[in-house]
Amino acid sequence: MSDPLALLPFALAAGGGRLNGIGSASLVAAGVTLLQRAAPLVRALSGRQSCILLPLGPAFLTALAASDGHEALVIDPNATHREIGAQLARHDVGAVFTVDASASAVPPNMPCVLLDELPAHARLRLDGVYRTVDLGTHRGLRLEGSRDVEGRADVCLVSSDLDGRLTGVHTHRQLLNEMRVVTSRFAIGAADVLTIALPCGEWPCGLIVTGATLRAGGSAHVCAIPLDAGARETTIVVADTAALGAWVDAIAASPLSLAPPALRHVLVVGPQPAPRLRAHFEHYLRCVVAPWTGGAP
Repeated sequence: MSDPLALLPFALAAGGGRLNGIGSASLVAAGVTLLQRAAPLVRALSGRQSCILLPLGPAFLTALAASDGHEALVIDPNATHREIGAQLARHDVGAVFTVDASASAVPPNMPCVLLDELPAHARLRLDGVYRTVDLGTHRGLRLEGSRDVEGRADVCLVSSDLDGRLTGVHTHRQLLNEMRVVTSRFAIGAADVLTIALPCGEWPCGLIVTGATLRAGGSAHVCAIPLDAGARETTIVVADTAALGAWVDAIAASPLSLAPPALRHVLVVGPQPAPRLRAHFEHYLRCVVAPWTGGAP
């Protein structure tokens, strides 16, 4: 039998980290339990892709685990209903993992799993009928394997444009390798607290740095934009220029004008701030603001 930690979700669970305050092992166990307790979902996914119509966060990790190691199509939940429908129609999707706010974008004849109530419950929509699946009484995960396993070469996650052309193909092996590179470069450990604020379309970068943190046993917090100016324990920030600017403005407007005292890395994804703006950020953050240069910086 192959090493279970060669599959991305199990590798993240084995690290013992926390995502938005929930243990990564609990989130992955919820995905495994969902498959054990929802036979219609297993049948719907048999031999087909899953679809993850979610922002990066706890539900994303559960959906990844429930995809059972098979290829999952990632669609931006901020896309229009027409765009979402077009992508689903061009791929062999058996079921969609999403939340109630996005469920109306999923065709009514397609099985849909709503993950609003993690890690306790999920709701399965099948032929217009909703069924609640209890995820909170499982026995947890027993994970044994090598933390340094190379990772399976199978495709894990894909994304595409409206014409069905693939815009990103990510294997378990590639993602795990990029997470190792990030962990090493930034010396991420169990004491680290990652705060990340990115548009949904930047999920590959977000997943890599979040996964690196979880594998190291640290805590990751995917937050709304702008960032929380009171995130005092943060050691690493990953954001785009807009989110970072709003956060710095909040810090500058606060009475104490203090950045998180343990902050040591600030990484900007996408278009970079102008030199003058970067200097403004660094003045208030008391930390060098560096670009995120691709999958693994």
